[in-house]
Amino acid sequence: RTVEAFDHAEPFYYYLLYLPLLTLPWLLVPASAALWAARSWPRWIRRHAPGVFRRHSRLFWLALAWVLLPLLLLSSASGKQPHYLLPVLPALALLLSLWLARHAEKDLKLGARWVAGMWGLLAVVIVLLARGSGSELASLVPVTTVVLVGVTLLFVGSTLWRRRPVEIQVPHVTVATILALLLLHLAFQPLRPAFDLQSFARELGELQAEGRTLGFIGKYRAEYDFHGRLTDDIRVLGSEGKVAAFCEAYRDGVVVMRIRGNALPAEAIASTRFRSKYDVALPCPQAAEQVV
Repeated sequence: RTVEAFDHAEPFYYYLLYLPLLTLPWLLVPASAALWAARSWPRWIRRHAPGVFRRHSRLFWLALAWVLLPLLLLSSASGKQPHYLLPVLPALALLLSLWLARHAEKDLKLGARWVAGMWGLLAVVIVLLARGSGSELASLVPVTTVVLVGVTLLFVGSTLWRRRPVEIQVPHVTVATILALLLLHLAFQPLRPAFDLQSFARELGELQAEGRTLGFIGKYRAEYDFHGRLTDDIRVLGSEGKVAAFCEAYRDGVVVMRIRGNALPAEAIASTRFRSKYDVALPCPQAAEQVV
């Protein structure tokens, strides 16, 4: 995992690509202030560089170390995932707070039009993906919900169009972000059943408790072990060609397979939607017929 990860191996610079995304929308909020600072950069350096964050220097260096050291260590490891960076977000929030506090003292007005544009762009993307992607998964979200989400996100973004003083603009961006995230969470609730394998896993656990051996066609990632409280391994068959041999060895076995389309086999003991496919459990005789 550290030197040569068997999974999720990524290059050294991987986290530098995701760090900006994890700071949205706050990365866009101080954009106008950053441009203002750039225009007066030489003068600002001469006047303020020796005392940058003087009153909060300890907090500044603590937050900076909190970000840079984990970033260096995580980047050095071969296995990487974006969510590994979540523990550094509080430190990034502290750094941004210190930066904004300095500009608040100067009565600087912040423009959040980039943030407004982000919410507007997200609204357009959601509508296009939900209605134009042709995805079976996206079709689970009702049209009225998609339209309502799009219109509301546009409205949320429009409230950020004005330039305001820092101490007023930051609460506006905060409230708008919370409302947008809450709205997206509620809008995507229809998709939840397509990612919930609990009831299906429990049914598999009951079959295993009856003494029936379970097999799985494809690459098994332990999706059922925890919720199903499985006490024995699922036999990973890999390909359909191994079903016959499995059923020969376990005549009372059950084969789990992932299929496309809404036409589920009538012989299925249990079934559930999983993303854009379905997971079905078939008794051995019917499973052998299904894969022929």
